Amino acid sequence: MTDKYFDLKDLSEYSSLSVKTLRKHLLEIDHYRVGGKIIVRKGDFDNWMLQFKVPNSENIRQLTNEIIEKIELN
Repeated sequence: MTDKYFDLKDLSEYSSLSVKTLRKHLLEIDHYRVGGKIIVRKGDFDNWMLQFKVPNSENIRQLTNEIIEKIELN
């Protein structure tokens, strides 16, 4: 299956980010300019968004427990 491409308006709807916010981040997001129009591949955008992922509390709790166990073993 091929990846979908979005213009900024459609990407805004997909991501719930404003077009203005997306424009501010264009230097960080892989994109294409076709005839003055900016196009972003869905997969490129999704990969970029991963840097903003916040771990859930269960993951943090597990990580904290693992660190405490390592400290206690030393």
